[in-house]
Amino acid sequence: DRGLYSESVLVGIDYKTGEIRWKHEIGPGEGSAGLMATAGNVLFTADTSGNLLGLSPSTGETLWHVNLGGRVANSPMTYRIGGKQYLIFGCGDSLYAFTLPSKKE
Repeated sequence: DRGLYSESVLVGIDYKTGEIRWKHEIGPGEGSAGLMATAGNVLFTADTSGNLLGLSPSTGETLWHVNLGGRVANSPMTYRIGGKQYLIFGCGDSLYAFTLPSKKE
């Protein structure tokens, strides 16, 4: 029953052994954000409080976060334009793009 209390948790599982390596609490209620792993060794998702999260895929430790003020119910995506990598999240009726500053900035 979806009306019952629930707590969402993201679990890192070793694909070779099936052993649970780490757990990261996502928050109360149903977690609905997708996941995206990058070649830069960051796992992106969101929690149930509207925080975008950049996690270490090997430990589940939070490397980066920002609050968008609303529930994220989609998967992140990434693209590259002009040599700059962008991370996109949707929240409510808005899209948010994040990138690292270039060496000149």
